[in-house]
Amino acid sequence: MASTYTTKLRLELQTDGENSSTWGQKANDVYERLELAIAGYTAIAMSDANTTLSTGNSETGDDQASSNVIKLTGTLTANRNIVVPSYAGKWIFWNATTGGFSLVVKTSAGTGVTLANAKIQGIFSDASETYAFTPPISSAGVIALDTELDAIA
Repeated sequence: MASTYTTKLRLELQTDGENSSTWGQKANDVYERLELAIAGYTAIAMSDANTTLSTGNSETGDDQASSNVIKLTGTLTANRNIVVPSYAGKWIFWNATTGGFSLVVKTSAGTGVTLANAKIQGIFSDASETYAFTPPISSAGVIALDTELDAIA
C-alpha cells in the first residue's frame, strides 16, 4: 500500500514497512512542513492579477498555502483576489503591494476578507468562507481600527 497525505498540511502518512531505506528523509520532509505551518514565512511577488496559493504534497516543496505568514508584494492597478484552499486553516496576510489597492482573501466559492493596502491581518477559513480573527495592523505595527470601531469608542 502506498503512502497517503493529510488533507490540510499535506503531510505524508507512510504505510507500515514502507520506505525502509528512505524513511528518515521522508520524516524530515514532514517536520519541515510542520515548521512551515507553525513558523513559516512566504513572500509572494504578485503579478497584477488574482493569485491562487499553491499547494503540494510534503515532498514537492511548492506549497505557499502551508506558510503561517504570507507577505504579498508587487504593483497593483486594481483590487485583486487571493484564493486560499477550501479547507479549514489560518494565516497571517500582509498586503505589502504598491498602487494603493486592496486584496480580498477568499476561498474559490466564498466572499472573503478585504485586506487594505499596507495592512496585516489574521484570516481563518472554515473551508467555504474566510473571516478576520485579529484587528488589522499597519506595516508600522499600529492597530488600524475601522470606522465602525472608531464610532463605538
